[in-house]
Amino acid sequence: MKLDRAAVYWSVLAAATSLLPLVLLLRPSSQMLVAACFAIGATAALTGRRVPTLLRLALIGAAALTVFWLFGIGFGARTFGRDAGSVLLASMLGLKLFELATIRDGRSVASFSLFSLMSAFLQDQGPLTLLLSLLAGACIIAALGRLAECESPGESAPDWREDARDRVRGVGRVVAYSLPLTLLGFVLIPRLASPLWGLPSNSNEARTGLSELMSPGDFASLYADDTPVLRVSFPDGVPAQNELYFRGPVLADFDGRRWTRSYWSRGGDPSPEVGGRTIVHEVEQEPTDRRYLLALDLPGTTPSDAFLNRERSVLVREPQSKLRRTRFESRVGARFGQRCPDRHLSSLGELAAERLGCATRFNAVVYDAVWVHEKNMGDNAVVSAVLTEHDLDAKALLALSQEPDVKAELISRTEAAVARGIFGAPTMFMGNEMYFGQDRLDFVEEALLA
Repeated sequence: MKLDRAAVYWSVLAAATSLLPLVLLLRPSSQMLVAACFAIGATAALTGRRVPTLLRLALIGAAALTVFWLFGIGFGARTFGRDAGSVLLASMLGLKLFELATIRDGRSVASFSLFSLMSAFLQDQGPLTLLLSLLAGACIIAALGRLAECESPGESAPDWREDARDRVRGVGRVVAYSLPLTLLGFVLIPRLASPLWGLPSNSNEARTGLSELMSPGDFASLYADDTPVLRVSFPDGVPAQNELYFRGPVLADFDGRRWTRSYWSRGGDPSPEVGGRTIVHEVEQEPTDRRYLLALDLPGTTPSDAFLNRERSVLVREPQSKLRRTRFESRVGARFGQRCPDRHLSSLGELAAERLGCATRFNAVVYDAVWVHEKNMGDNAVVSAVLTEHDLDAKALLALSQEPDVKAELISRTEAAVARGIFGAPTMFMGNEMYFGQDRLDFVEEALLA
């Protein structure tokens, strides 16, 4: 039996309101995909146009491939998980509106809408999600009520505006009937210590683990989390404190709101290591349901079921769901072959550039050469060629950088930075208040405007 216009409107509204609490929790790229799928499907449903089968199949395939691309599935670093599944479900719900023609189609849309709400609660259980889900639940009930009326023989199709008041009353009656039973269940049925679906905390809350997404302020939530991640033993003695840096996921892309993995890191051979000393250690890592293994920076050897990506992160073939013990040999103090500049040389060059009045241009040229064109800026010949190419006096800069007073100034600035508590870059001071990291620039701006 075909749907009347009122049933179509209510079904589309039910899908839209059920997607809203989930979409608000997704990344912008995922939000655009879901919005595009819903816009296409809703347009087809509201205009009553039938989309050819081949076109529908093409759009469904394109949406699925886009989800795989957004989450890096199949690129050697990620598996299909909760977030990718939620986005795929939301996209398919939008495209399901293509088929909104019969009562069976309407009920399918209502059922998928309920799954969308459950996916939202997998991401967040806050008050906004709850309120939006209650609104969506009311719209789904209203849609199911109109679908039931469509089955009645001789039932006329009302104008959807006139039908809205009756739907609201019907939803109110259903809620009133179910409320006593809900309250009774709330009082009498024991509540679990964690959600039924096994997520003990908000997925947007930072906690110890291996995430491929990080936002400013996440570290503040980790201070109260004493969950163990790994245990390490060193057969040849514990290294110095400054050598205990472990490499895991490398989040190189920053969009102004959050850090994510770079597409550049997927697949390919890692850059060769230069220098450093070998440290043997054994890591006992707790299960993370991720494919990363943590090892001292930089890992040199990997077990037979693991490999190194281009950023020297150790990944295994399958997500780790059990406690794992792994032996590593890492080259502490090593650096990537052509990816890292000689920091001592670049620091001296910057001081020389300051004296020659070209520090800003020098920094931009060196940064671009290292991180865009992958030049080996530890080689004086390469440095000279790069500086000359950009109309900088390479001979004067290199000569001045080797002057004793320039080297003494570098030592003096380094000692002053250490004495002031600086431990990395970028570090900024407002009076005696120190701000570290690009994610603290907003705080610096607030301090400047105060």
